[in-house]
Amino acid sequence: MKLNIISKATDNFSTVEELSGKRIGVYTGESGSNYMHQCYDEKRLNKKTKIVEYTTPQTAFQGFLTGKVDAVVCLDYVADGLIRNR
Repeated sequence: MKLNIISKATDNFSTVEELSGKRIGVYTGESGSNYMHQCYDEKRLNKKTKIVEYTTPQTAFQGFLTGKVDAVVCLDYVADGLIRNR
């Protein structure tokens, strides 16, 4: 399982710790959601971090495009598909 972070090129997030204090979009039941909640529980993310759950990868990506979240964490092949189909 390989997770990717979708973010603006200017943000260039590459680690979970860099997402601390940000609004992170994930979709329910997916590896990215489970991993981000685990990181929050392990205190790798500070209390200002907000994990926003969406029902589908597309709605999470739409949340990113509209500025509701700063980044989306999802499986690499899902991220590739979302970006390719934009």
